[in-house]
Amino acid sequence: MLAQERDEYATTLTRFSIESAHAKPTDKIVMESVRRLIGLALNLSPRNRSAVVANHQLGRGILPEKKSADYSRPVFARLLLTRGRLLKEQKGEGNQFVGECFVELAAELDPHNEDAVYECELQKLDEREVDWSVFTRQPE
Repeated sequence: MLAQERDEYATTLTRFSIESAHAKPTDKIVMESVRRLIGLALNLSPRNRSAVVANHQLGRGILPEKKSADYSRPVFARLLLTRGRLLKEQKGEGNQFVGECFVELAAELDPHNEDAVYECELQKLDEREVDWSVFTRQPE
């Protein structure tokens, strides 16, 4: 993936995560998902302004300012699914891992997207479910 593409995905993931945090700031499951999305965003683009600021603020118990994403959840889910499929076809564990992440996120962002849900479930059947702790693990 090109750096600009990674940065755009990181910004959109961060904005969706902040939107979720504003909707249910006390829900532990939601906030875990927020940390996961921001972790992936930082992995895609470590200097992404939105992700760095949100990560810092959330780490201090501050709810970041909510900003609109450029896409609706269903549209972004379709983009993630398409890009995830392409990445999974490429060589290299890194590409395949990010592709699997994108497929799972597509199913999570739009559970009505049958293609995304089906592909996500196939990954699970193939024992390729994403270990999200890679993005949320605290440094030792």
